[in-house]
Amino acid sequence: MILLSPVFAYLAELVHYAEPLENVAEEMGLHDTQTYTGIFPDYTIPGLNDYLGTLISGAIGVAIFLSVAMMRRHAPAN
Repeated sequence: MILLSPVFAYLAELVHYAEPLENVAEEMGLHDTQTYTGIFPDYTIPGLNDYLGTLISGAIGVAIFLSVAMMRRHAPAN
């Protein structure tokens, strides 16, 4: 799935996909006043090619998820 993430990013760009909540906000005339962009804004890494950034951010997300899952699994029972 991680290896396919750049393909999904490319296809989303190809069909001009936009996040549904962003579409609603635009229709309502709301402006983007985001103060915190997060670690990986728009699921990519700033300064890298969009497809490579999507691949790397996906791999990092999976690594974080698996690390937390392994810590929970090996945590002592209370």
